[in-house]
Amino acid sequence: MSRHATFANLLVVLSLALLITPAFVPVEPVKYHNTHPGNGGNATALEREGYQIIAYENLSDRGQELYVKTLENGGRYTVPASEGAPDFPYATGEELSEASDHQERNSLSYIVIERPANSTLPPADEPTHIAEHLEREREQRREAGRDSGSDSQSDSESGTDDGPTVEEYRQQIAKYDVMQVRTQEPGATHPARLSRFGAVVGGVIALGVGGYLRSKP
Repeated sequence: MSRHATFANLLVVLSLALLITPAFVPVEPVKYHNTHPGNGGNATALEREGYQIIAYENLSDRGQELYVKTLENGGRYTVPASEGAPDFPYATGEELSEASDHQERNSLSYIVIERPANSTLPPADEPTHIAEHLEREREQRREAGRDSGSDSQSDSESGTDDGPTVEEYRQQIAKYDVMQVRTQEPGATHPARLSRFGAVVGGVIALGVGGYLRSKP
């Protein structure tokens, strides 16, 4: 047998091994975390919508770790199915489709982290920029009141502040950080999917090259 034929046969065998690899390397579901949704509501409004609120300090060590890693990773973080936190519901798509209303879906797919005041946690993924908008609205109300003459007493006369500062607004908005959690199939760029795709591509190439070499005289 010529060297070309031997090499060609090896390539064909390799190609067959690569092509069947995906059957032995299944894509396992992952636990997905996303702090991007944003809400800005208070505890009463969130609970009314079905969200489960848990104080950061009451989370398990794993729950705290995953929350921080999600924030540090730009608001998205996935782990293997066996490495989630016991605090989080991680509903599947099928479970969500069976939910009777949006309150139940919220309870199955979100967890709200009540952040401690003055903590060293990474910034919350909540719309804290709304604070400036709220301050502008308050200033417009002040101006409208002065123009209409309805301001019976100024701040200086009353000796009290008429509302929270911008920074206090930010703290209020960031206090309850909404995190979406679910169990899902990994995306197309997940390493497991890329390895399966690479095996198939490599198998096709090896089969083509091997077949070509075997056909040569």
